[in-house]
Amino acid sequence: MIDLNNTVFLVDGKTEIKALRDKFSKEYGIFPDVRKTGCNGKGVTPEGYVSASIGTLKLVLRNRYRHIICIIDRESRAISARKLADKIRITIVEQVSNNLIFRRDDIENKLIVCIPDRMFENWIIADIKGIQVHSDLIDSSSKQKPFDGTNGIGILQKIMKVSYKKTIHGPKLFKSISFNRAKNNSPSFENFFSAIIT
Repeated sequence: MIDLNNTVFLVDGKTEIKALRDKFSKEYGIFPDVRKTGCNGKGVTPEGYVSASIGTLKLVLRNRYRHIICIIDRESRAISARKLADKIRITIVEQVSNNLIFRRDDIENKLIVCIPDRMFENWIIADIKGIQVHSDLIDSSSKQKPFDGTNGIGILQKIMKVSYKKTIHGPKLFKSISFNRAKNNSPSFENFFSAIIT
């Protein structure tokens, strides 16, 4: 596992901030630095994402983090999660390295882009068995399927006994997933798992 004390996560919103902090605190006793980029939206281009996030990116690069992990939902974009990650990474490197303060090789060595396919909730439903510990929330008859590329929130709403509330249920359920099971059920989560164990 990478040194999360020297890692910063840049994410879409409050759900991801709380989910990552709670999960890593529970599993590893670490309270990682997780920041919102201020950029969210189904149609945001890689260039738009970088433009909206440039201030945060420069700030974390100045703070000498060893790893910067950007997590951005694929949403309903036609491009694959892997290709979107590559495009965003290339765009960040090109735009940020134009600034003479930051060396291109330094940015390339630190930067990792992980894309949930299609949304953060797809990583939650990558371990149905794990989230079923919340018997008050999750239907015990729910079955694991390959959910990457589907509407993660829609799936959660179908298997939950109550209406899904993103900022309340998202972190609570994510805290209960097994990373090992999730990586076996979700290629996009496997990419994230590979990033944090290198």
